[in-house]
Amino acid sequence: MLLLVLTALTPLFIYLILRVAWDLIVYGNVVAVFGAGLNFVLFLEFLIFVYLGYFVVKVLKK
Repeated sequence: MLLLVLTALTPLFIYLILRVAWDLIVYGNVVAVFGAGLNFVLFLEFLIFVYLGYFVVKVLKK
């Protein structure tokens, strides 16, 4: 189960790490506003969790 959760959260972790690195390189500090990119990643995370949740429920019902 931990592997499923980590797999699902990987896009969010990658986005946050790259965003912090980009802000440090370009602006010299971390900008607090993430904008549309974070909204897209959160939507993607929601879809991944729905997909994984569907199959977890399907397997547990059998």
